[in-house]
Amino acid sequence: MTAVDPNLHELWRNAPLASFKEFVESTAFVELGRRNQAPKTKPENDVDTDPDVKEAPRPIRESSVKVYLSMFGKYLRWLEHRQLHLLDVKASDIDAFMEERMSGKRGKARDLSSRSIRKSYLRLLERMYEHLKLVPNPAKDAMFHASKQDGGLGRDAHLVSLSPEQIAAFMAALPEINDFPKNWKRRRDRAMLCLMLGAGLRVSEVIGMYIENIGLPNDNGSIRVTVSAASNDGTSRWHQTQLRAFAAPDVLAWVEERKRMDMPDQMLFPANEKGVRLDKATLYRQAKKTFARAGIDVARHGGRTLRNAFAVNELEGGTPPEEVTEFLGLHKQKSINIYLTRK
Repeated sequence: MTAVDPNLHELWRNAPLASFKEFVESTAFVELGRRNQAPKTKPENDVDTDPDVKEAPRPIRESSVKVYLSMFGKYLRWLEHRQLHLLDVKASDIDAFMEERMSGKRGKARDLSSRSIRKSYLRLLERMYEHLKLVPNPAKDAMFHASKQDGGLGRDAHLVSLSPEQIAAFMAALPEINDFPKNWKRRRDRAMLCLMLGAGLRVSEVIGMYIENIGLPNDNGSIRVTVSAASNDGTSRWHQTQLRAFAAPDVLAWVEERKRMDMPDQMLFPANEKGVRLDKATLYRQAKKTFARAGIDVARHGGRTLRNAFAVNELEGGTPPEEVTEFLGLHKQKSINIYLTRK
């Protein structure tokens, strides 16, 4: 194996974005993309071409460079937020990044709800780490994990939702609570999970909630919830949904408790007493633990499954598709079709 160039690693550690840009604009990037590809068949009438001479690689187009830079920028910001450097990540870190991006921006060309785009993202990172001669290659291991989970990254996975019985089991398995003030985080976590299952919110929308976003119960016990695009870094558009009655009590109780807490800002689900914004990983962990306690065996144990369950439950309960589209904050009406045509 070729030795690692310490100067190269130092350069990427100090200036990762500039180093990445230089890499994708180089022929080395193209060469790495050619590896493991099947050789092209030589045309029968190609008598002048020397089979031992390969065509020199040409740098990729500027438009492609911009796309890759955008993809890498999102990855880099995610790492910086978690105080990780791209040279120090493990496959589990990339797994977490991919899982979070699965609930990313709607209506964008690079929505990771598509397995093919997810594959492209992982291939890009794999190529970068191969260039850096990082062993083991964390993106390659993450690709293996994703392939096992999704049954092949080239296909879109089937919709994962919950039956009415599973919804009841999930609610019964929410984190236990008591009246001790020091255990307020358990009550916070219950409210977060109820808001996801009962109102269909994305993870980014939940952690961006403010107290003022939660309305009052109406005649049927449902609560209007307002989602502001500004509160979740623009990952979703402004819209309103309904927190259904079965999940409302824990959320209302938490709202009242949160109002009484002496914390800066009005963020609904702070990470600590200082009012720091909650990390998405906390919500993922709580969801996974609750699925385990409930004994629910589904392919995915995260926020997307809870959001799917809300959508399916609404449609099966007779809510018109156009209303569910609004509740979910979908950009296009046709996006609801995945729930209407589920298997």
